[in-house]
Amino acid sequence: MLMFSPKAIGNYATRQGELNLVTGLDISRGKADFDSMQRSNVQQMQSAYVHATVPLSPTLSYVVGGRYAWVQDELKDAQAYPLGIDLDEDAHAFELGLNYRPSAEHRLYLRADDNFRFAKVDEQAYTPKGVFGLTPQTGRSYEAGWDWTLTSQTLRVSLYRLDLEDEIVFDPSAPTPEGGSFPGANVNADASRRYGASADWDWQITQALQLGLEYNYIDAEFTDGLNDGKQLSWVAEHTGRGYLSMDIAEHFQVFAEAIYTGDRFIEGDNGNEGDKLASYVLSNLALNYTRDAWLASLRIDNLFDKDYVSSGYYGGAWGDSYYSGRGRDIRFTVGYRF
Repeated sequence: MLMFSPKAIGNYATRQGELNLVTGLDISRGKADFDSMQRSNVQQMQSAYVHATVPLSPTLSYVVGGRYAWVQDELKDAQAYPLGIDLDEDAHAFELGLNYRPSAEHRLYLRADDNFRFAKVDEQAYTPKGVFGLTPQTGRSYEAGWDWTLTSQTLRVSLYRLDLEDEIVFDPSAPTPEGGSFPGANVNADASRRYGASADWDWQITQALQLGLEYNYIDAEFTDGLNDGKQLSWVAEHTGRGYLSMDIAEHFQVFAEAIYTGDRFIEGDNGNEGDKLASYVLSNLALNYTRDAWLASLRIDNLFDKDYVSSGYYGGAWGDSYYSGRGRDIRFTVGYRF
């Protein structure tokens, strides 16, 4: 994967406040080879975007932006496209928002965003027979939120709705591609909708001690097709995180966190026919050292060696397949800033 992403940022003083303008390009080229399947894909992508924050008054501003992108896939497959095939897709997205700051401590906002996603190089190379390229995934979200910032505390609360069409997913029940080595394929899923709420609180209790809590709720279901009204697989209704950071000496800091993932249907169980995967909590611990330009960290992820499923796929009568999550993981890193 090669990427080039130049960006220009401008700030301009106006009578109502500062106008911020961001423009840029994202250019990439990626290649994937599947030697055992005699399949390969070269994907090239170009996109341009602009984003502006425009003040209407010292307390009120609006945000407007847009992005246009084009992608080309050069696919080769010994059975599906022995002579090769070129696929071209494009997509665009717009953003519009409103920010209101009645005081330095409070911010209220409303916004609507379009979004899109192209199939990745490996996703385009494993689709059902007769499907020549996946349609770009598109969606629109609506969000409202409130930020409250004090000297020692910050609270962020938001509500949102996200609608998706042609979501790109792996469906274990889809027809296997010609010459495929395992059941299922990458497909464009039926339309879906997500309602969500999140709350994030950080508290600097003392100069040396900081506490943080985060909670997320998602109600996600299909809104079209055979599974209309069913819950989306691999989406946990409840997730959360808590952390504690403490300076124990002049250059040393201890950081501890717990990450909660609620129960959910295994990926691909779009009909909600199987049992849900159990919820779990992962605990991480780190000892950090900073002095001048030097940084060092000793970090232990999954401190209690919890067994959990990092990914899994619904198999119906054939049985589900699982990939276990990483066990206790110890890492030591050293860095120097210059």
